[in-house]
Amino acid sequence: MTERMIGLPLEQAAARLKQAGYSVTCVPTQGHREVVGEARVVRARESGAEAELVYAVFRTDVRAEGESIAEG
Repeated sequence: MTERMIGLPLEQAAARLKQAGYSVTCVPTQGHREVVGEARVVRARESGAEAELVYAVFRTDVRAEGESIAEG
């Protein structure tokens, strides 16, 4: 089941696994820069009734700070 968790928001993936009866552990990973955005699953493993979700925070708004999308 964990193979279907990659890319999902962390909260959603954890909720799905808990609902399926898994004990879930969430482990953060990060790059060199601190990013503000949304936590998404980058790796998921299961062993018996335990699941581990490794997540990273991704910048979900690709616009630069102060930049707006032109209305057209």
